[in-house]
Amino acid sequence: MVRLLSLLSLCALTLVACEEKKNVPDAASYVAVGDLWRTEPEPRGGESRTPAVPTLHHAKPSYLKLLHGFRAPTASTPVTVDTPSEIWVIDARTGKLSEEIRFTGAHAVFPAANLDENALAQLGPLQDKLAPAFFDGAPRVPPDLEPSAVTYREIFPKAIQPEYIPIYREHAADWFRWVGL
Repeated sequence: MVRLLSLLSLCALTLVACEEKKNVPDAASYVAVGDLWRTEPEPRGGESRTPAVPTLHHAKPSYLKLLHGFRAPTASTPVTVDTPSEIWVIDARTGKLSEEIRFTGAHAVFPAANLDENALAQLGPLQDKLAPAFFDGAPRVPPDLEPSAVTYREIFPKAIQPEYIPIYREHAADWFRWVGL
């Protein structure tokens, strides 16, 4: 009888430990956003991709990327970028493209912003820290991640073409609310 009670106690402790582990964000179960972050554009123009931003709007943890055209400078014109042509939805667990959304907003061409390369370099690693808690359903940024969220809020506008921020906010509103932007 004592052995049976000991065995039952051990099983109960194991179940409690498993339940507690389920509530801990597992960063290893998500693709590092740095792997999806940015491709360098062709020097003469073509298509470029913006940073990936987390969202839960697509039935599973996902990242959104905007695809847009750009033109390299000439003697008389600066580098220009287009409004996005597509929005890619990338599965955050596999890193694979799960959906392509045709961008339906008005087409425009505007001068490329002078983005802060240091801010751009920091954005991916910060998202890698923050996204697992977001994806795993934390109702708000956990206190231990708040310093990362503060930095993220400060540098995001410096690392993104200003005209793209409203598009990100529209398509990943849940992330922006959660992170406080």
